[in-house]
Amino acid sequence: MEAASKNSPKRDLSECEQFKLALIPHLENSIKKMPESQRHEWLRLLHARYSDRFTRDNDRIWTIANIFIPLSLAGLVSLKEATVGSTILLGFGSIGLIYFWMLFAENHRAFQNKSQAVVDAIESYIGLDIPNIGPQKGPKLDANPVIKKWPVNKMRWRMLRYIIVIWLLAIAFAILKASVRNKKDLPEQSILQEISSFLEYSTDSKDEGKK
Repeated sequence: MEAASKNSPKRDLSECEQFKLALIPHLENSIKKMPESQRHEWLRLLHARYSDRFTRDNDRIWTIANIFIPLSLAGLVSLKEATVGSTILLGFGSIGLIYFWMLFAENHRAFQNKSQAVVDAIESYIGLDIPNIGPQKGPKLDANPVIKKWPVNKMRWRMLRYIIVIWLLAIAFAILKASVRNKKDLPEQSILQEISSFLEYSTDSKDEGKK
C-alpha cells in the first residue's frame, strides 16, 4: 500500500488515500452481511462500475479540452492587425475560456478521486494493492521520467499558466508596438505643425505689407 501511494500524484495523495482508508471498514462490513456466494460478483460489479465512472469523467475533461484549448489560442492568429484594445479583449476572453475549462476539469477530478478511491479500496481488500500490479503501477511506468515529472493533473495547471503567460506577453507586445508607433508619428506631426504655422505667418505678413 505504501509503495502504491508513493506513485500517486502528491496533489491527490491525501484526499484519495484518506477516502480509501475510510471506505475499507464499510466495505468489509457490507461484505460480511451478504452470502458468501454473492461476494465475488458484488465486488466485481462495484469495481467495474467505479472504474467506468473514472474513465467517463476523464473523457469529459478532455472532450471539453479539445474545444476550449484551441478556442483560447485561436485569437493569436488575428493579433497582427489587432489594436491594443481588441488584443486585451481577446486575451482576457481567452484566459476566461481556459480558466472555465480548469474549473470544469477540477470538478470532475474530484469525482475521479472518489472513483479511484473506491477502486483502490476494493483492490486493497482483495489483496491487489501490491507494487507493480495494476494499470497505473509497474516498473515501466515508474521508470518513465516524463510521467513522473508531468502527471496529468499537474499538466492541466501548467497548461493554464502557459496560456495565461502567452496572452500576457501578446498584450504587452501590442502595447509596446503601439507606443513605438506613436513615438514615430510625433516628429512627423510636429514638423507638419511647424510648416503650417510658418505658412500662416508668411501669409499674414504679406497681407499686412499690402495694407
